[in-house]
Amino acid sequence: MDQDERGLVMTRHLNIVPDNFQDDKLRSYYDGTMPQGYGIGCDLDNFYVWKPAELTFILGADGAGKTFNRAWYYVCLAEKNGITGDIYTNENQVWSMKMKMISFHAGKHITNLSEGDFYKHKTWVEGHFNFLDQEKIYDLDQLLDIFSSTKKHFALIDPYNSMDIPDGSQNEHLNNKKNLGKMRLFSNQTKKSLDVCMHPATGKARMLHKSGEFEGQPVPLVKADVEGGQIFPNRTDNFLILHRYRTAAWKKSTFIDIAKIKEEETGGQTSNYGDALRLDFSEYKFTVNGVDPMTGDVEVPNQMFEIINPSGGMKNFIESEYPKEIEDSNDDIPF
Repeated sequence: MDQDERGLVMTRHLNIVPDNFQDDKLRSYYDGTMPQGYGIGCDLDNFYVWKPAELTFILGADGAGKTFNRAWYYVCLAEKNGITGDIYTNENQVWSMKMKMISFHAGKHITNLSEGDFYKHKTWVEGHFNFLDQEKIYDLDQLLDIFSSTKKHFALIDPYNSMDIPDGSQNEHLNNKKNLGKMRLFSNQTKKSLDVCMHPATGKARMLHKSGEFEGQPVPLVKADVEGGQIFPNRTDNFLILHRYRTAAWKKSTFIDIAKIKEEETGGQTSNYGDALRLDFSEYKFTVNGVDPMTGDVEVPNQMFEIINPSGGMKNFIESEYPKEIEDSNDDIPF
């Protein structure tokens, strides 16, 4: 039978692989030498690690800290592993994104840096990341062309619904389906990972706790709450959900639910239903269950935290109703 350049046996209707196709990967898994993903040195690594050529969606309501969290995570990832990226944040100006990343790398707010330290950390950030002009509106094809032309390891689109829709595209579901195919093809062909921040559907964002400590606060989201529906978690490699409560006691904590890890064999796993990793923010750092990945310092004993305190976790709000509209509140932290 005829074979293509990869050794695939060509038949009239199918590409049937030979028996030894990807035997190197199968063997490496068998003997324990399969390469694992890249961690940042904290409990998050037990659940989510960065891998090349993967598609990851990050879901969160406005104000949950999706962009802020990504800025911190990318700084940790670059510092620990030298992994670099292209960043398009349509809802955040370039200078603001740089300010956050400079502050995270320095471990203190940019206004508290000396002139020399400011330029040192600014140079580091600009050496590891490209920033696209947020004042321009791109469609997906334009963004993927730009990302394909660089030598960075990953790209961020933040958020998905900021992209331009091609003329003549009237069916949202069909457009999403085509975009998902293009994004997967991009990662497979370039071996770059693609991260995409997502908003919830409007109705889901209105769901509030009906009683208890968090009465009137938005409930944490689940995968199917994403704008556009279940097609997004269905087609992705990884799916992360961020949540934050705007109360005096909790507003500096962000909770991450690792809702999907497609290939656990190379690192990572879903978090238990109803549990999430807790990130606590203070003078410019996040600690993950008490550990600062940038320094390795431990501030509290490592532990898992239920996403909404000790009264049953996420199971308690799945059937929540819409008792009232969410009111925005003042916030003194930068996300």
